[in-house]
Amino acid sequence: MITVVTQGTQWGVGHGGFHTQLTQVIAPGSSVTDFRFIYDCGTKNSQGPLRDCITQYVGRLEVDRVGALDLVILSHFDYDHVSGLPWLSKMLRRHNVKVGRVFAPAITPLESLLLIAHNDPPTRWYVNLLANPYGELSSLFPGAEVALLEPATAPDFADLDERPQSQGRSPHSVSLDATDMRHVWAAIPYAHQLAISGREDFVTLVRTALEIDIERLDFDELLRTIGGDRGTLRKIKLLSADMFGHGGVNANSVCLWAGPDAMPASGRVTHDHAWGSSQLLPDHSPAAWLGTGDAVLRDAGSAGFVNYYGRPRLDSVAYVGAPHHGSEHNSDEDFWRHFRRGTRVTTHAQGLYGHPHARTLHDIEAAGLVPVPVSQLHGPMRFTSTHTFDA
Repeated sequence: MITVVTQGTQWGVGHGGFHTQLTQVIAPGSSVTDFRFIYDCGTKNSQGPLRDCITQYVGRLEVDRVGALDLVILSHFDYDHVSGLPWLSKMLRRHNVKVGRVFAPAITPLESLLLIAHNDPPTRWYVNLLANPYGELSSLFPGAEVALLEPATAPDFADLDERPQSQGRSPHSVSLDATDMRHVWAAIPYAHQLAISGREDFVTLVRTALEIDIERLDFDELLRTIGGDRGTLRKIKLLSADMFGHGGVNANSVCLWAGPDAMPASGRVTHDHAWGSSQLLPDHSPAAWLGTGDAVLRDAGSAGFVNYYGRPRLDSVAYVGAPHHGSEHNSDEDFWRHFRRGTRVTTHAQGLYGHPHARTLHDIEAAGLVPVPVSQLHGPMRFTSTHTFDA
C-alpha cells in the first residue's frame, strides 16, 4: 500500500491570500517523498499579521530541518496577493531554506500599468516587480527556476522533475519513481485569462485623454513617463474602471488544483477551523484542494477552466478558495454546481470592497457547498487528508 498524507493551511491574513501545503508520499521499502508549496503571499490589510504567519511557517520548516520549498506559485500580481514576498524571501534566507521553482502568470506592460494605477501609491519594490517580474522573482528566490505562465488551453502531464517552460502547460505532476503509479498526487496549474475586451479602445482613450501612446512604449518608458505622476495614474485608474469594470487589473490569474490523481483504496479528510472541526468525506473519496486567485469563473469564463481540469478532478475537490475573495462578479451558482455537495469554500476577505458578497455566499449555499470565512478575525483553516493506494 502507498500512503499519501496532505496537510494544508489557509492562513488568516485579511483581504489577501497565503496558502501553504505539504504532501508526503510513503511507499513500502522506500524513503518518504515530500512536496511543499506556497500559493499566494499577500494582503491589503495590515502587513503585520501576514508577516507573523510567514515567520511562523518558515520557523516550523527550520524546526523540521527542511532545507527546501519545492514551489511558490502566484495567482496574479495584484498587491494583495504578492505584498508578503519580500518578507517571505527574508525569512527563507534567514533560515537557509531554498526555493526550487516559482510560477507566476505572464504579464504585459498594459496590465502592469493598470496594476500600478489601481494600487496607487505603489511601493518601489512593487513597481520593480511589475516592470521585471522574472528578474525580481529570481532576485527574491536565488537559484529558483522561474516560469511565467501563458494562458493554457489543455493540460499536459510532464513530470514536475522536468524543467518548467514559460508556457501555460507547464510540468506539474509529482511522481513516485518506486512504483508504477506515475500520478499518485499532482499539482496542476491553469493560467486563466480574462480577455480584456476593448483593449484597443482603451489604448485610444488614454492616447486621446492623456496624450500618452501606451502601446508604443516599453515598460521602462512608461515608468519614466508617468511613474511618479499620481494625478495621471488616478486618471488611468478611472479610465480603466469605465472601460473594463472590475476585471481589468486581473486579466491573467493562475489557478492550482492539488490532490490525489488516482482513485484511492481509502481516504479520510478532517479540517480544523474556529467554527469547528469535522471529518468531511467517506472512505474511497479522493480529496483535492483548489486555489482560484482572482479568476473570473462565471458565465463563459468558467468553460475553459472546467474543460481543462475535467469533471473528475473538480468532483474530487474538498476545499476551494472563492475567486476574488468572494466577489459577486467572479462566480455564480452554475459554477459552484461543478463541485460536490459539502465542499468547503474559503473566503479570504475582511470586508474590503464588500467581500465576500452576500450574493456569492447565497450561490455557494444554494449549490450545497459550505462557505468558511478565513481572515484575521476568524483565523486560519487547516485540513489533513490521508489516502491509501494499492501498489
